[in-house]
Amino acid sequence: MISLQCRSNPERHGEDPQILENGYLVDFDHPTLGKVKIPGTQAILAKAGRTTSAAPELGEHTDEILGELCGFSNKEISALREKEVIEREVLVPKRTETPSSFKRSES
Repeated sequence: MISLQCRSNPERHGEDPQILENGYLVDFDHPTLGKVKIPGTQAILAKAGRTTSAAPELGEHTDEILGELCGFSNKEISALREKEVIEREVLVPKRTETPSSFKRSES
């Protein structure tokens, strides 16, 4: 007996009509990276829906968390930035590099 199996090429999954038709990979408009393919929802639950927003950028909600959840004043948050305890700017991945490569945002 000879055991056979089809092997798929992960690099071509984005072109596979069955993968696309079943929603296993979907187009997603990321605010920093632009249009990218992401894994779709594998199990669709009636009330859960699909991914409609990107994960926050590194440091994007620092002020809200320190202020609203931890009770820091704006002055205290500024002092933490001056002492370089927290970043001065939000860090975002560069479009042409891997997500683990970061650059400082322009905002």
